[in-house]
Amino acid sequence: MKTHYQYPLKDVEFPGLLTRVKALMVDLMIILIIFSTASVLISGVEETPDWVRGLIFIFSIYLYEPIFITLFGGTIGHHLLKVSIRKISKPNKKVNIFQASLRFLIKYLLGWISFLTITANQEKRAIHDITSGSIVLYK
Repeated sequence: MKTHYQYPLKDVEFPGLLTRVKALMVDLMIILIIFSTASVLISGVEETPDWVRGLIFIFSIYLYEPIFITLFGGTIGHHLLKVSIRKISKPNKKVNIFQASLRFLIKYLLGWISFLTITANQEKRAIHDITSGSIVLYK
């Protein structure tokens, strides 16, 4: 059953820092597995062009999160921890690829600094959530 939210969100429990870090760690392990598996598979092919390795790296690092958030409302780590990424203005809607990409870019440019604002606001939004117009909710 889908929950329909109205903004401002009332009586909603938001995932805290620990839940979000756990999701990030799961995703980092998945990215490492994707990249390692692909590297092993292509190492058996003679003279694999560098651009193939580059594409695998780009997908593993730069496209995994925005694509999963746009298509599925969250990454594998988010789904395992039962959270989803939604639009702050319409929490029943997934973010678009632009918002997901901006969110990813800010999150990785600022690193852990981005997560510092989670404890500073009622909706537990990180800097990357605020700048991309997203919110993290429990499913």
